[in-house]
Amino acid sequence: MPPLAARPPSGPARSVPLSNRENQHQTDATAASRYWGELLKVDMAGFKFPTPATCKLKDRSVLCNAERILDLYNQSNPKPYQRITKTVKVWFAAEAKERGWAGGHFVPDAQSGHGAGCVLFVPPQTVNVSIKVKKTTLVLEAETGEE
Repeated sequence: MPPLAARPPSGPARSVPLSNRENQHQTDATAASRYWGELLKVDMAGFKFPTPATCKLKDRSVLCNAERILDLYNQSNPKPYQRITKTVKVWFAAEAKERGWAGGHFVPDAQSGHGAGCVLFVPPQTVNVSIKVKKTTLVLEAETGEE
């Protein structure tokens, strides 16, 4: 395939020189990486552990996916892992408790059976809440990773 400058235009003709388009592409790429960096909460120090304070009040739980758990673990530990193992679960559960989460529940991927992530529970904001139980109840107990 010929280089970009040698290819015939596929859309309407543009009067922007190639160098300006390249500069615009670099500017767009820089802006996009800043946006995604903010979205993923990545800074020069690395990945930041999620906190309950960043959740909306209506959220009772949030999912931290396997990729993020592994990124957090690997930046904090000398031996990198590629899958969520018992070692990673124990570390992540302890970190979550230390950072204010009520607990978490590790869930497997439906297709592969490998760890898909951890559902983190936001600590209760009110005390003395009454709960009515009807026919069925789903109880998810917080895991320490030892299970």
